[in-house]
Amino acid sequence: GMGKTRLALQAAEQMVALPAADQPFRDGIFFVPLESVRDDEGLLTAVIGALTTQRSFPTQGDAAVAEQVIHFLRDKALLLVLDNFEHLLSAATLLSDLLLAAPQLKLLVTSRESLGLQEAWFYPVLGLAMTDGTAGDSRKKAENDAVRLFVQCARRTRLDFDVEKEREAVLRICTLVEGMPLAIELAAAWLNAMNCAQIAEEVTRGLDILTTRYQNIPPRQRSMRVVMEHSWALLTPVEREALAQLAIFRGPFSQEAAKRITNASLVILITLAEKALVRMTAAGYYQLHELTRQYAEEQLGDAVKVGLHDSHAHYYAELLERQRTYLFTNTVRQAWTTMGAELDNIRHAWLWLIEAAGAGSTDLPLPTLFRQMVEMLTAYHLYHLLWLPGQALFDQACRGLTAAGWADDGEQIDGETSRRAVLLRLQISAAQFQLEVGHYRASLASAEELLPACRQAGVVDDLFRCLLLYAHTQVRRGHRAEAIPAFEEALALAQHLPSPRYRAEALIGLGMIASADGRYAAAQEYYEQGLAVCQEMDYRPWIARIMTNLGFNHSRQEQP
Repeated sequence: GMGKTRLALQAAEQMVALPAADQPFRDGIFFVPLESVRDDEGLLTAVIGALTTQRSFPTQGDAAVAEQVIHFLRDKALLLVLDNFEHLLSAATLLSDLLLAAPQLKLLVTSRESLGLQEAWFYPVLGLAMTDGTAGDSRKKAENDAVRLFVQCARRTRLDFDVEKEREAVLRICTLVEGMPLAIELAAAWLNAMNCAQIAEEVTRGLDILTTRYQNIPPRQRSMRVVMEHSWALLTPVEREALAQLAIFRGPFSQEAAKRITNASLVILITLAEKALVRMTAAGYYQLHELTRQYAEEQLGDAVKVGLHDSHAHYYAELLERQRTYLFTNTVRQAWTTMGAELDNIRHAWLWLIEAAGAGSTDLPLPTLFRQMVEMLTAYHLYHLLWLPGQALFDQACRGLTAAGWADDGEQIDGETSRRAVLLRLQISAAQFQLEVGHYRASLASAEELLPACRQAGVVDDLFRCLLLYAHTQVRRGHRAEAIPAFEEALALAQHLPSPRYRAEALIGLGMIASADGRYAAAQEYYEQGLAVCQEMDYRPWIARIMTNLGFNHSRQEQP
C-alpha cells in the first residue's frame, strides 16, 4: 500500500522517455508482474512471458529454462522490473545468477521484504510527505503530498469537495495512516457516505473502514485488512508472535524496551525491519506503522495483552524514575532527549495505570508506579511548554483515581505512601498546569483546597510544592503580599528536604517579590543566598537566572 509498484513504473517510464543517445537499456525495459507466480520456474516463465511481448524468445531444445533465460540475457542491456517479489525470496539467488551472467542487465525489484542479496541496493518506500499538524499556519499544513493525494481522490467521489472546510480532519486522516497512499485512497472513497471527521474517527477504531468496492482495483489492494493479512501470512510463527507483542508500543521504542517488555531480540527486530513491518528511525529507535500496529494488536489474546500492558507500564515508570537523577543538573537535556524519543509510550503507560486503577483488580503496585512517573512527567511538560497536554494527562488521572476511591484511602502501602497521598501529588501537578495556562482562579482554589490535605498527609515534599503553587498563583494574580508567608514557610520546610534546590526555589521567589516591592536590599540578600546554593549545586541555568535577576534588581536601584 506504499506505492512501490507505482514508483517502479514511474522510474521505468522515465527511463523509456530518455533520448536514444542517453538510453542505458538499448534492448528494452520489461515489466514482470509476479503476484500469481509461486516458484522459481514460474519466475523464469514470467520473465520469458514479459520478454516475448516485444520480441521472440529463441528456445534451445531440452536446455533448462534457467539456462535459456541466461543465454538470452547474456549480451543484453535491458531492465527487468520484477513486481511483488516478497513471496519468492527462495528464488532470490536466481537473480544473482542472472546479474553475474549478464553484466549489462539491471533489475528493479519491488518487495515487502529485503531480498537478502549482497548486490541489492535497499530503498525503503515510506508514506507521503506531510507535516505533523502541531505548529504553523493551518493553510500551510494542507500543502503536503499526503493531503494533495487525499484531495485528488476525494474529488473523484465528491466533485465539490472543499479541503478548506475540512482541512484539519483531512490532515488527521493522513497522519493516522502515516501518509500511506493506498490507505489515503481507501479513506477518501468513503466521502459519499460520511464527512472527513467521521472517517478519521473510524480510522482510529480499526482497519475495517479502509476498504473499497471499486471493481478495477486488484483484490489484494481492495482493503487494508487484505494487505495486512498477506504480510502476516508470510511470517513465521515466531515472527508473528513478536510482531503482535510489539504492537503494545505507541510510536518509537528502544531496543532495550522491546527486549524488556516483549523479549524481542535484536535479530527478530532486524528481521521484521527487513520485512518492512518495523522501521528504524533516524535516532535509532524502532516503530511500527500505525495500521500494522492495529492489525498486529488484534492478534493478541486479552490475557496476553493485559500482561504486556503491565510490563510496559512497569518499564516506563522505571525509565522516568531513572531520569530523575538528571533533574536540576547540567545534564538534564539527556533526560529530555530520552523522554522525548518515547513520549508516546510514556503517555500510554500513564493512561494504562489510570485504566488499571479504575478496573480495581490488578497486581500492579499502582501508587509506586504513579510516584515514579509524576515528577518527570510534570517537569517535561512544564519545561517544554506542553501545558495543555500536561493538563489533560493529570486531569484525567485525578478524575480516574478519585472515581476509584483513592481520595478516601489513607492506608499506607509498604510503610511508604498511601493512595490518598499519591492523588494529592497528582492534584498538585494538575493545578500547576492550571496556573501555566492562565486559569488563576482554578489554580488558587486548588491550592487552597490542597494545602490542608497536604499538611494532614505529612509528606513534606508535597507540602513544599503546594506552598509554591499557592505563592506563584498569588504573584500571578498581583497579590504579592499573600504570597510572602507561603514562600517563607516553604523556605523553612526546605531544610527538611534532601536537595538544596528546594531552598533555592523559595529564595528566588522571595527575591522576586522583594524586588518588585522596591525592597532592593532584601531582594539582593535573597538572591545572593540563592546564588550561593545554586553555585554549590553547580546548576548553571539557575545561576544564570539569579544573576540576571540581580542585574535587574541593581538597575531598578539605578546602581552601576
